[in-house]
Amino acid sequence: MPPERRERGPEIRGTRKERRVRAYNNPPKVVQQQVTSTMKRIYKDQSRNSCLFPRLPFARIVRDIVLRLKPDGGESIRFQSFALEALQYATETLLLELFIDALRCTTHGNRVTLMQKDINLALSIRRDSWGDH
Repeated sequence: MPPERRERGPEIRGTRKERRVRAYNNPPKVVQQQVTSTMKRIYKDQSRNSCLFPRLPFARIVRDIVLRLKPDGGESIRFQSFALEALQYATETLLLELFIDALRCTTHGNRVTLMQKDINLALSIRRDSWGDH
């Protein structure tokens, strides 16, 4: 029996430069799939209404800060769950905006890695806009 013939793919014609340009204009689909799956995950995370930090550890931190601020150590302060949730949303929003500003400082410095100096710069810019000196 004669060996089976393999089907050939489409012939690649043109000069090397034309093929290179064609390959440049048509990036591989795998990269596009990774980007779209990443974007889907980002959209999903942004659309959810839950908080990023777990609620119980955040509530413990808030209570600890309040106890430190009370000089007399008198009556304990109680929080409604709605108040703690509002504090948590405000805290997370502030931290996310700070990291976004710090990432902008990183890209302005032609770097990829977020460093402590970027966060310090973003904090100092924010302090100036808040009026704290």
